[in-house]
Amino acid sequence: MLKRKMYDTLLAWKNSEKKECLLVKGARQVGKTYLIRKFGEKEYDSLMYEVAENFRVGNFALFEWELETLEEFVKHVIEKEGKIDFLINNAPPLFKGIDECSYEEFNKSLAIGVTAPFYLSKLFAPYFTKDGCIINISSTRDNMSQQQSESYSAAKGAINSLIH
Repeated sequence: MLKRKMYDTLLAWKNSEKKECLLVKGARQVGKTYLIRKFGEKEYDSLMYEVAENFRVGNFALFEWELETLEEFVKHVIEKEGKIDFLINNAPPLFKGIDECSYEEFNKSLAIGVTAPFYLSKLFAPYFTKDGCIINISSTRDNMSQQQSESYSAAKGAINSLIH
């Protein structure tokens, strides 16, 4: 029942006249990613799914945050598909806290969780179809941080600020 209700909500969002970014939030391991991927695969012609660290081609997944790789990836997708219907930003930033997270790790978490999604959205912007959209997957940790999760919480909070 819940799966069908959420799918219907996504379908109503897709068919809405007002095109906006969609922010999906919820507890960990409740099926957000699965639902969004299945929705994208079923409801759109092509799906670009950004995750966080190695390069794979199929329905297109990118696991990276380095500038050159992001640009190379966008070029590859556009050469193959020519357009974008659906971009899902669901990169899992580091889950480290103030006691163990180094400066470099904190910056890497932000690069994975918000800089790469921002830049991919920017690079793909000219190639979105008329009804194309961006989905940023977030977490309730953005405003309900727990101890030793500051790098993750900061990245999820930052991705929320890109929604408008």
